[in-house]
Amino acid sequence: MRLVVLIPVFDDWTSLQQLLPQLGECLASAALVADVVVVDDWSIEPPSAGLLDQAGGGIASVTIVRLKRNLGHQRAICIGLCHVQAALPEIDAVVVMDGDGEDRPEYIHDLVEAARTSHLGAVVFAARKRRSEGVLFALFYRLYLLLHLVLTGRAVRVGNFSLVPARFLAALTMHPNLWNHFAATIYNSRIPYRLTATARGRRLAGRGKLSFVNLVTHGLSAIACYGETVCVRLLIGSFLLQALLAAAMLALALFGVWGMSPCPWAMAFLWLAFLAVVPFSASALLFCILLLSFRRAEPVPPVSHYQQFIESVHRGRG
Repeated sequence: MRLVVLIPVFDDWTSLQQLLPQLGECLASAALVADVVVVDDWSIEPPSAGLLDQAGGGIASVTIVRLKRNLGHQRAICIGLCHVQAALPEIDAVVVMDGDGEDRPEYIHDLVEAARTSHLGAVVFAARKRRSEGVLFALFYRLYLLLHLVLTGRAVRVGNFSLVPARFLAALTMHPNLWNHFAATIYNSRIPYRLTATARGRRLAGRGKLSFVNLVTHGLSAIACYGETVCVRLLIGSFLLQALLAAAMLALALFGVWGMSPCPWAMAFLWLAFLAVVPFSASALLFCILLLSFRRAEPVPPVSHYQQFIESVHRGRG
């Protein structure tokens, strides 16, 4: 199987320098060979010396695609996929992974075997069996998973670590949501996918640069890929809530007809809640109409203009 390993990097060259030898050994032990494409998301620090010459083992070559400005992790992956599709059309699949060591290279073999089982008929995601973050992060993460499920109707527990068969690259790079979130774009498209269990590795060097604000933005970007679904679910939910409040107020009114004295505070609370939900329903309806009206405009696919963000492409001697 002809592979490309796509790795976005932002000022994390020390980790990548340690990862590449491990990646080469794991590929060689699995009888695999891959070209490594590193997307430099406008790093301030220069790449490690000799990085382009680290071909060996299962690594056939190393290429650095430098961007003109910092675009963020997800857009770096998007541009990398577009570049791979255009520059390496003869490959069978692309493995997307982070360069800090948390995506363990030995699991590439599992991704490949799962892809072979499906005859390269589905994207294979690495689903982590357990997480190693602190209690506070785990709490917020579970709240996010609940929010994602309620708003989109889909449960998700995967990151970027995955294998994408080349047959799906054309469809994937035509999807405008790929700018926002790689995994959510696949989940929200008609591209088939499957999961294989993995464990999270440890960061090889330094500390992560993802702040809490960036983490929240990343999560909301995934939900934004389901914009129409979210609006419709909010609209239906608000109408249901209004119906429940109206039924409760009617029940209290019937208590008065039957000679039972209803609590005035309860009726006042129900009226206030009902009036508060009305503008929310109107806003949800308006957002639904606006989103649907955007369908008249032709969306701009990433593959049509990704090249304007690339500053240079440097390929090693492999």
